[in-house]
Amino acid sequence: MQRVSGDTYRSQLVVPDSAYMVRIEICIPTDRAPDGILSFYVRPDGGEMWPGTAILVMPVADSGLAYERRLYPGNYFAFHQYWVRNKPSDVEDRIVPAMKHEWRLLDSLIGVVRKSTERTFNRYMTLALMYAEREGGDPSSYIYLDSAVATLARSQQQEPLLERDLLWNYYYYPEQRNGRNEIDPERFIRTQRLAEMYPRTAFGKYWVERLGGIAQLDTAVVHRVVRAWSDSYDVDVLSAIASRMLDTSSTLIDPASAEQILLRAQTSSDEQLGFRSGENIFASMGRTDEINAKLIKSVSLQGRHQEARLLGERSMRTASGRYGRQSISAEYANACLRAGDTVAAEKARNYTLPVMPNFEYGTIDGRSGSIEKLRGKIVVIDFWFIGCHGCALEHKSLNDFGLLYKGDERVVFLSVALNDKTTLENYLSRSPLAADVIYYARDICEKVGVTVFPTHVILDQNGKTLLWEAGGSVDAGERLAKAVGKLLR
Repeated sequence: MQRVSGDTYRSQLVVPDSAYMVRIEICIPTDRAPDGILSFYVRPDGGEMWPGTAILVMPVADSGLAYERRLYPGNYFAFHQYWVRNKPSDVEDRIVPAMKHEWRLLDSLIGVVRKSTERTFNRYMTLALMYAEREGGDPSSYIYLDSAVATLARSQQQEPLLERDLLWNYYYYPEQRNGRNEIDPERFIRTQRLAEMYPRTAFGKYWVERLGGIAQLDTAVVHRVVRAWSDSYDVDVLSAIASRMLDTSSTLIDPASAEQILLRAQTSSDEQLGFRSGENIFASMGRTDEINAKLIKSVSLQGRHQEARLLGERSMRTASGRYGRQSISAEYANACLRAGDTVAAEKARNYTLPVMPNFEYGTIDGRSGSIEKLRGKIVVIDFWFIGCHGCALEHKSLNDFGLLYKGDERVVFLSVALNDKTTLENYLSRSPLAADVIYYARDICEKVGVTVFPTHVILDQNGKTLLWEAGGSVDAGERLAKAVGKLLR
């Protein structure tokens, strides 16, 4: 970063082709940011920031408010952000005299915004948010919400706040209502007109993803919003839409359409299309079990019982951890009940982890062995291949795990790779892995039934399967070490 003049700086970034949005953090103190932490999200529109898309993260709220207002003078939403950042529950032990009286602070901020005479979506929406924050809620919130919707509907302009993830994630977020965590359905009902007008915005995403009050919504509007997302690769949105279509008590029930949406979500997750398109970089992986559970239900509700049961059996084998197996097991059991097979349903509820079949292997350093010959030892197996994103993500962690138990004759760590010996040797010369590496293991994976990579398996001293999970993570080695440590106690 180079200083051009005064407080103006210039920098150049090499951006990957797959990037949709770049986050820039400036960590030097300036007059605008005394604590020196500014985050900018720059979109591919010539490098210009949309007003209101700069987010300031710092403990000095006054600076944050000043910066937001200087960037975007009409951004009354900055006052709400001031409130959110400085509620006593957030500041904890910080001593800020003006914040000792929580509700007085909120009322004073409401007063500042109300003094303005601007009839803008930003101002009305800010007041709707702030009145809703009052203890027990305030009906005035709905009045300002209706004004915000009417104002934007009349102008039909591109409103920057519609792309403010922070706002809509906050607005459509569950809160305690009648002893339950739920979202006020009025927030969906009163904004459905905007959802129809601006479906493919951050606002539209959270509206359809957390949809509530369906019985009171215009079904035609909901269907139009859903269709607007039909070409999306955002796994979370697709999965949420499918859930509504699989709710047998909902007017949106449509298992056939849900299946098609879930297949698209599955493809997006498997091929990381949400990440590549920039729609949802956080949902590019880790949603497989959730999608599979819903696919079982969608197929079963269409009367394809045998197919649903086969899908349930296969999904249980590849489930990544306890939660994944629980959600899949529940839908697997329900599918069996719909088919009239109570015995199979009970078996599905009490599903046990797969039995590891015996297989012989050869390692890249010339040793051979078999699963049967390892009885009496704890066996940890990692199935992977070069080029697998999740596998690369956890490589260092697994190497640390291997080093931890290197020389411990009670534990064997098998790394079962799909690649040939030469390719593996070249790769491991740059990225070592403390394990017995088995090469060109396609036949082994087929025999074991592994189709998702990476997959981790732990066998106890008697050959019983104690862990069978799919999916990569940076702490995979730590989790395996904890599991092995319990067995060694």
